[in-house]
Amino acid sequence: MGEATPTRTLIDDIMDAHGGQHLFAMYRRAQGRFRIEGDLWSTRGGPSASVGGLFELGLLDQTVRLHCTDPRPIESNFTPKVLAIDSADGGYVETQYNPRSSFAEMSVDRPWDDFQLAYICSYSIWNVVTQPFLFASAGFEVAELQPHQVGEETIRRAQISYPPHIPGHAPKIMCHVGIDGMMRWQEFRFDLLSASVTSVLKDFVQIQGIRFASRRTMYRTTELEKPDPSVFAEISIDKLVFY
Repeated sequence: MGEATPTRTLIDDIMDAHGGQHLFAMYRRAQGRFRIEGDLWSTRGGPSASVGGLFELGLLDQTVRLHCTDPRPIESNFTPKVLAIDSADGGYVETQYNPRSSFAEMSVDRPWDDFQLAYICSYSIWNVVTQPFLFASAGFEVAELQPHQVGEETIRRAQISYPPHIPGHAPKIMCHVGIDGMMRWQEFRFDLLSASVTSVLKDFVQIQGIRFASRRTMYRTTELEKPDPSVFAEISIDKLVFY
């Protein structure tokens, strides 16, 4: 008797549809340009309704270098436990340890300071660039749930549980996937803001063989589990290069 063929899982289908884990594993770093805007930034980002600039990141070690150009210049270096911000003239560096803890007692309308702005931008960009391949990393748990129908399309669902050492918007996200294996949207409880959110993946492009959603639009989810039509936050990435 021949060897049994391994049973394919939803996460296998997702990886293959987005270019394949074997291809993504060839790269160690990425760089590009980003912009984040929407209602969230109108209250938390200060005077400007958006933030943008350039980034460089490590695909394996969760390090992010940001060069924010607006609403104000910020140069920052991110790791999950330490965040450093350079002065505008490069003369000194301020460091904050355990930066996520600074969100714990914030009022709902207080703008973020530079550390908080850099922190949330950094981990958000890193997650966007590394998903879905991130989900195959050690410590992640993926549970396939029953599919459901949305119009004429069958949507498969995966509940993704993050390990404690990887910052994300939530400890668990629900990923909705088309029959073709492509991620369509995600649902989660944005824990830093205590908001239920639906994040829709848009404008897929192919970059060096990797299929990538260049825009993610987040909507608040109402008590009726329907997205609020106003854009809560939107992150766009272009000029992305893996190397």
